[in-house]
Amino acid sequence: MPADSRRGLVSFVESLGFPDPNKLGLRPDGSQPHPYLALQPGAACRQCAFRSTSVDLVRCHLVKVHGLKGTRQA
Repeated sequence: MPADSRRGLVSFVESLGFPDPNKLGLRPDGSQPHPYLALQPGAACRQCAFRSTSVDLVRCHLVKVHGLKGTRQA
């Protein structure tokens, strides 16, 4: 998209007053799927509330935080 077409876009989006997505809370467990949000596959730690869409990150978490090594289940 040419720069001329994008001119003013940032200020327009900011004027809409959307909340910062990085500061939004998580949806509660068991809530109904949101009609405009895609479901993402992922994994969760069974020892605490850590969750991620990356199984590798969950494995690293298990080793670093809980000292579990060689586990295949997250």
